[in-house]
Amino acid sequence: MQGGVTPIKRFTVLFIVMVMLFSASCVFASEEDQGVRIFFDGEEVSFRVAPRFYNNRLVVPVRPFLEALGAPIGWDHERGAVSTAWEGENIVLFINQAMIEINGEVMEVDTPTVVVAGATMIPLRLVSELFGLQVNWDGEAGVVEVESKNSVPFQKVKEVYDLPAEVIQWVNIFKSENVNAMLEFDSRLYILSALGWKSSGGYDVQIKRITQEDTAWRVNVEMREPLPGQASIQVISYPYDLVYLDLTAVGRPSAVVFRTINAKR
Repeated sequence: MQGGVTPIKRFTVLFIVMVMLFSASCVFASEEDQGVRIFFDGEEVSFRVAPRFYNNRLVVPVRPFLEALGAPIGWDHERGAVSTAWEGENIVLFINQAMIEINGEVMEVDTPTVVVAGATMIPLRLVSELFGLQVNWDGEAGVVEVESKNSVPFQKVKEVYDLPAEVIQWVNIFKSENVNAMLEFDSRLYILSALGWKSSGGYDVQIKRITQEDTAWRVNVEMREPLPGQASIQVISYPYDLVYLDLTAVGRPSAVVFRTINAKR
């Protein structure tokens, strides 16, 4: 037959397409099948695009993961790379290339940074180890616990009105200010981060983690604002977050330094 496609050729093309699709599915395991949840210092990290396995290595969206760590994120469009920094180390991860750059020195890695569903995905264990973080994998539960070695444990206050009257009064005074404040009361250190009076909703602030640096503590605070043009409820709000630490268990720091990052929604 001239000018047409024989049944044998059609079958061959179909077979090749099926093999390609099967191969692609082997590269990326379905996140629905995996159901992997990521926790950093006890707090779950939220992702728009779910973590998944690539070549048997777990990869996660770069922005929410680095924001959870309180690490900066930058984009090098010319080299096709994402950059960050941690404790004096400048790190560059090249997209679709199995290599990274640390303080200008390039080295090969077994898993590249990739793009999936519009999200740049980085190898979780590789980046965690570069940052000196501990990674614990519970395959049965589908949970990854990432822990910083110098993390200071704290508790979120869920119900303010369950606190002593003196603490409630302190919270009511400072929550209407744009401030980071502390109060020691009854062997507890309360830490409050507030954005002050807002005329609309869409604002949020969270104390993400506290780390010990020598004898001082660093408190990482994440704040979010409504996007330009984003619909929000026109109501007065006082966005704040409140945590406490048991001083008998963690001791007293020589100083407390706050670091606030603006996170995109």
